[in-house]
Amino acid sequence: MSKTSIEFAGLTLKNPFVVASGPVTSSLRKLKECEANGAGAVSVKLILKKQPWNAQLRMYSVPGEVSIVCHDRRLDEEVGLELLTQAREHTNLIIFANMGHMGEDLEGWQQLALDIEKAGAHALELNLICPNLTFSAMRMGAKVTSSYGAAAGQNPEACYNIVKALKEVVHIPVVPKLTPNVGNISETAKACEEAGADGICLAGGQSSLPRVDLENGGKPLTPFLDGVSFGSLGGPVALTQSFALVAQAARTVKIPIIGGGGIATWQDAIMFMMWGARLATACTEPMWRGFGVIKQITDGMCKYIEDHGYSSFEDIIGLSLPYLRFSKELKPDQVEAKIDYDTCVRCMSCVGLGHCDAIVERDGEPFVNTAECVGCGICVDICPVKAISMVAK
Repeated sequence: MSKTSIEFAGLTLKNPFVVASGPVTSSLRKLKECEANGAGAVSVKLILKKQPWNAQLRMYSVPGEVSIVCHDRRLDEEVGLELLTQAREHTNLIIFANMGHMGEDLEGWQQLALDIEKAGAHALELNLICPNLTFSAMRMGAKVTSSYGAAAGQNPEACYNIVKALKEVVHIPVVPKLTPNVGNISETAKACEEAGADGICLAGGQSSLPRVDLENGGKPLTPFLDGVSFGSLGGPVALTQSFALVAQAARTVKIPIIGGGGIATWQDAIMFMMWGARLATACTEPMWRGFGVIKQITDGMCKYIEDHGYSSFEDIIGLSLPYLRFSKELKPDQVEAKIDYDTCVRCMSCVGLGHCDAIVERDGEPFVNTAECVGCGICVDICPVKAISMVAK
């Protein structure tokens, strides 16, 4: 029997899946749903000392593909603290408290952190990722006097100072959630580690804009909003970018990582762990599919390690990292395309590909000129009936 519990920054979770901070963790009812469906932990909705403005949830949403949130209400401190207190009283969840404040006011960070610790949070998740508070204004050329979320998270020195200030006053783990909108994620991750962070969280959040309505003067397709701002990217479109962020950080720091951004299935969550994450996290998918998807993901993750003979989740953390190398060190297999004409339906989908000189039409059939085939394998994925395979030259 595989061990499904896992340690993170001194906390013991029953499994490695964390429901990420967002609309699905904003009330006690929702937290109870997370627990009932097997979440290993939750991160409560962002808690601020005070709302910077009135906001309502508006999200560009293409289920199964992409989400972009540019407008959403957070929890005022009093509401957030009450939620933490109630969650500790009425659930057995491990609770991360997502919290934010202006980067310039370290004493304000400390006071909010102490209040959150007193309310019962198991760990602090420092919001250095949200683009909707001041980062988006900076992107549009505004001069801001206070740096919230990603605006502070872009600055390694600010990240260091915030983490260090909180480590001086609280006794629970401090886990900064970092913006991906930086030149080098290693710099901010390392700054947090040097300041004493107990872990980091990397979970999507790339600055994004929606598609626009071509028949309505280019109006952005974020519904029920009179405009749009740079928002936080989620959904499967963010998955591979998020793998890269986690892998880069895992090669840089020794502290544990919570990885997310695009998780839709248990397979995605396992892949994050293989790229170096210790825990996996998601918010968008439960918004699209309901709380039952949490059970699907956690059950699938646990079944995977059992079926594959791993003793625990520890065995899979970082398994993919040895494959990450400099491009010049990679050695391509020498292969070429082969068509199974018994399976081929002569649709010609593989003929005329923009990059390919190898597959041409001959007598109404696709034909592989092996002398021209470089073995890229793109045709394999394009064929609708899987009639193409790659074989050794």
